[in-house]
Amino acid sequence: MANTIATYVSFTSKNQILTFPSNLSFRVYYLESPLSLLGERIGIQFVNNLLSINGFHTGIGFQCTNKAEPYEFTYDEIVAGGFAINSLLPEIVDNDLVWNNTPEITQGSFIDKIYWERSTYLCTISSSQVVQIQNWILDVWLPNNPIYSLLSAIKSEAIDDVFNPIFRPSICDTFCYSLIYYIQNTNGGNQVDPVFSSQIEGLKGCIEYETVPNVSVNAFVSNVPNSIIPVDYEENKQEIINFYILFEQEINAVVNLEEEIQKLIAELETAPPEEKAALIRQIMNDLFTLLQVIRNIYSNFEVAYYYGYGIGDKNNIPQYWKITKPELTLIYTNSNLMRNYAPIDKTGNLVLDSLTLNLECNDCEEDKVIYWVIIITIIIILFLLAIVLIV
Repeated sequence: MANTIATYVSFTSKNQILTFPSNLSFRVYYLESPLSLLGERIGIQFVNNLLSINGFHTGIGFQCTNKAEPYEFTYDEIVAGGFAINSLLPEIVDNDLVWNNTPEITQGSFIDKIYWERSTYLCTISSSQVVQIQNWILDVWLPNNPIYSLLSAIKSEAIDDVFNPIFRPSICDTFCYSLIYYIQNTNGGNQVDPVFSSQIEGLKGCIEYETVPNVSVNAFVSNVPNSIIPVDYEENKQEIINFYILFEQEINAVVNLEEEIQKLIAELETAPPEEKAALIRQIMNDLFTLLQVIRNIYSNFEVAYYYGYGIGDKNNIPQYWKITKPELTLIYTNSNLMRNYAPIDKTGNLVLDSLTLNLECNDCEEDKVIYWVIIITIIIILFLLAIVLIV
């Protein structure tokens, strides 16, 4: 009997790379898992339900196209060890800050549809490209993302600014889209990929989704000029430490998150095993709820600090930022992921919009032949129908 409970292990070694026969191909999906259980509980009980509960954890799923070889697996990014209050708050040890926000890529044993409630088809790749992707995770993504950074900063909520942050995040969405850009061999258009390099050739795969995948943006908004600036830790050490002491006190005054997590898990004891496993994973990785709790807390400070990433050629190096009059915005919207060419929707019509690049790509000649055969067939049918109507 097949295992119906998905397992997730930390993906850290070349020995864990999955390999498959060369004749197999894999569909690639953008996956979303709702983060609502803990959020609803905290929202209703502790912040009067003023904050909208609308967060999703994301991952990338792979499914073999050969039904006789039903291979499935997933990759996603979480905070190592799961949810904890110190994922966003440091410990103070000997008058210094110690962070426990190391990211972790997990390898899932199959696409658990109880957990991953939404999926968007992106493309089809070869088994050798599956191996290349796993090597990219180990050799490129992990070394260039040493911290899990939930927040970014933007100049405004205008769409161009949303996808051109002052400084970037490093969350599950960031991982997913960087992986997609690697498949596509682009830097993400106007949403610059934090690990893109002209020296690393991508797969040149064909991204051909029909429904635009979503993205979560959790960002500080710059309300006044120079309100978000990088600062040196040693020069501002005591101010930064004092801020985090006060910040943690504010959170603890609102809710004991760790206690609520354990209560929720205990309440799931009678749930079916498959459902229980999926729900516990949702709860244990729900940093989004913590974000909603701290959203109002940030606004209580005239000046706040944040430990995120640098900019320019230092955008993969952790950096402290000083934010004056901090305001957080939480946006769940369509991404700006570009297609390589226009797909055909379920009604047989071309999906034509500004997200279609018409780029040449490898490993899709067969797809393109099928694509044009369908287009030509549709044209012939329409032509014949027109002749019949005229007659």
